[in-house]
Amino acid sequence: MACVTYLSFTTFETGFCPTDEEFEERLQLNPLYDYSARHWGHHTHKAAIEAEQLILEFLQREALVSASSQVMMAFKSYSSYDQRVLKQVTGVHLAAYFGLREAIIALLNSGHDPDIKDTYGWTPLLWAARNGHEAVVKLLLAKDVVDPDSEDTYFGQTPLSWAAERGQEAVVKLLLAKDGVTLNSKVNGGRTPLSRAAEWGREAVVKLLLEKEGVDPDSKDIFDRLANKQSINPNRLPLD
Repeated sequence: MACVTYLSFTTFETGFCPTDEEFEERLQLNPLYDYSARHWGHHTHKAAIEAEQLILEFLQREALVSASSQVMMAFKSYSSYDQRVLKQVTGVHLAAYFGLREAIIALLNSGHDPDIKDTYGWTPLLWAARNGHEAVVKLLLAKDVVDPDSEDTYFGQTPLSWAAERGQEAVVKLLLAKDGVTLNSKVNGGRTPLSRAAEWGREAVVKLLLEKEGVDPDSKDIFDRLANKQSINPNRLPLD
């Protein structure tokens, strides 16, 4: 588990870099750090059982998680770009982002909050729903303390809204079956989960939502959006 070992080096125990200069120096001095931070979770799915403890140790070390998440979510398109990223990211957030169900179970058994929010209001459920991690979404929805309808504070989108926008059909099905989920939540000028799915050309999700009783089929020019979907970066993060 080379990536997690790299991310766990003592040089990163200082945590989040407070300036662009310090952040860029960290990347220059540690050329594999950017790749490791962005991809370690994908490699973890293929990791051997003996690597599980190493992964859990990393996810429970706050400074290492903070440093790693800064790299993972920073995009150099404006000044102070490395400061305008999510902060107060926890190991549960990262595990949900990458879809690491077993790691989340272990973290929750250790007392970690399954509904914890970062500085932009992102919960583990929001990340799992956005990224289409069905097993993690199902796990989190089974927890009474998890709000299935929580909104991030940057875009104001719910798990259903994010899943619909990203075309995560299996996750949308789970959320539609969950009590407490607002079907027609409106953000960004009145766009509902249905209108967001249409705007992004997610035809299967649009069909699924239209079949659900209670979904407003007239919300925000649905069919015009589906026919004239905009070219938007589907990988956008909260700070794009």
